[in-house]
Amino acid sequence: MATGNDPYSFEKMMPVYESKCFLVRNLYWNRIKTAMNFAQIRDDSKVLDIGCNRGRFLQSVRDLNKNCELYGVDIDPKIKNLKIENCSFHVCGVEKLPFEEKYFDNIFALSTLEHIPELDSAVKEISRILKPDGSVIISSPTESKFYRFCRFILFRSIENDVHISKSGPRSDADHHFQNVYDIEQAFIENGFKQIKLKALPGFPFPQLHRVSKFQKI
Repeated sequence: MATGNDPYSFEKMMPVYESKCFLVRNLYWNRIKTAMNFAQIRDDSKVLDIGCNRGRFLQSVRDLNKNCELYGVDIDPKIKNLKIENCSFHVCGVEKLPFEEKYFDNIFALSTLEHIPELDSAVKEISRILKPDGSVIISSPTESKFYRFCRFILFRSIENDVHISKSGPRSDADHHFQNVYDIEQAFIENGFKQIKLKALPGFPFPQLHRVSKFQKI
């Protein structure tokens, strides 16, 4: 795992997990916790995190299971600097993943697919590399009025953009082309069944994100 002096440390590159705003901090930690609870990761599982960013979720998986086979993909080349035990990283987009068919037991796409304009192609590619009995766990924002209000308060943006950076690979990837309902429907239309669902942050707040688990029919 990256150290505190590492310029690519999780703490420095993923401030949402240490945000001063309780709602933001709680939302992102609960997203990881919920995704982990939905998954059934065994010692022999092959696990992929799409849009792994700085590896917070992958490190959480590794802390829970020392033996499963871990992979992370992201468009940002800086993921090559991450250090997570027995984890392979690939710089690529979700539309063309460098893996053979029916390879993964568990695929995660947390706060990722809303950034993909060609959603149907992305879902088909995920389906291609997923085992017949495997599972996909996704999380994305609702884009509700309350979500947009929170985005304006935090980022001063009324558009579907959260500008994390002004340059680099992520500068063009901050736009939300989809909401979570679009993404859930895309999986259903591509032969998946939704078997688990949890809305976040939970009562008494309106829905900001939804975490869903899908399996092939």
